[in-house]
Amino acid sequence: MIRAQIIAPVVLAITASAALAADQAPSFQPGQWSFEITQDGSASYKDGSQKDGNGRITQDAPKQTGSICIKPDDARLLPELFAPACRISNASYGPVSMRAEISCGDLSLPMTGSLNMALYEDGKTISGTQVMSGGAETVGAVIVANIRMKYQGACNGK
Repeated sequence: MIRAQIIAPVVLAITASAALAADQAPSFQPGQWSFEITQDGSASYKDGSQKDGNGRITQDAPKQTGSICIKPDDARLLPELFAPACRISNASYGPVSMRAEISCGDLSLPMTGSLNMALYEDGKTISGTQVMSGGAETVGAVIVANIRMKYQGACNGK
């Protein structure tokens, strides 16, 4: 019972701190945004056929492009916008920037890294990098994603 009484205020304080930090996130123009994501990656794995016992693969993923309508309530430089499937920690904000530590993947290939994003051209361009690394005993990977978004105007049909 004593343990629960101590933990609850600590959890509430952490949650309140995260909400307060998110309030410091820079906002940008809501509307239609085009995006471009380029990704480079490499992996190493245990392989008895290789001279040193390790195999390596490098791969550049095809460029991903598209557009997204960002609503006014979501037009903030928050890590959740750029890494929605990841756990976010230690997010910090500057007047036009955001940095966060992220943890993604599943138990078979856990990945950790950082996300750095910034606003440019009076908030009409967002650009940054996500760097992830991790793995398990028999396989490891590094992934670098470069993200660029450009404001296009009001949302189409919305």
